[in-house]
Amino acid sequence: MTTEDTGMGVSVPEPENEAVKKEETAAAAARDRDGVGEEPAAEPAEKGAGEPATEKDVAQAQAEEGASVAEEKDPAELAVMLEEARRENQELVARYLRLQADFDNFRRRSRQELAQAGNKAAEKLIGQLLPVIDDLERALQAATEAGESQALITGVQMVYHNLLERLRQEGLEAGPGVGAPFDPHWHEAVYRVEGETQPEDGDNLIVLEMYRKGYSLSGKVIRPAMVKVGPASAAPAKATANPPPVSSGERGEGAAES
Repeated sequence: MTTEDTGMGVSVPEPENEAVKKEETAAAAARDRDGVGEEPAAEPAEKGAGEPATEKDVAQAQAEEGASVAEEKDPAELAVMLEEARRENQELVARYLRLQADFDNFRRRSRQELAQAGNKAAEKLIGQLLPVIDDLERALQAATEAGESQALITGVQMVYHNLLERLRQEGLEAGPGVGAPFDPHWHEAVYRVEGETQPEDGDNLIVLEMYRKGYSLSGKVIRPAMVKVGPASAAPAKATANPPPVSSGERGEGAAES
């Protein structure tokens, strides 16, 4: 800047320089005034770190990550990885099927064992009650033959029928009786009557007399019947030997029928 010496030792700015300075100051002020309140355009806001990611964002990120990994992997290596995944899947499926089959077998065996245990317990208990049924039949026969009062006979009959009915509900059934064909599965022959012909053992033989009833429980014979057998045409008078000594109360013919 040039100054003018006044002779008094004071420098005075030249007029034209001051005018230039004022213009520069005014231009700067105008620029400042025009720029007030204006901010650069904001870029699109991204999700903040604190905002939760949505399922769509997670899936998109996983897809992008998988795509980037797939791009980095060699196709041959990817084929090997796919084959290993398929083999592992087949092994897991086979293991699951084996476990399922083992569990089904276990449940079936458990049910069978439980049913067998129940049947065995019932068979033991009912087998111990069969002599009681025999005694009631003998009591009915003896009371009838002795001419006891009808009230006594009726009372014993009620007990006998009630007990027999309860046992029938548990699966007890009486075996074939007098007149039925001889069946070694059901009958224990303790005496045999000879007829005019001599059939082979077990051929054309029937039950002529029953000494003790036989019973089955749920289709299984738990006590065979003690019987006298012979041909249908044979009469008791044609017996060639005396039958084994059996008391009249043990014979099932005169016992009261259920």
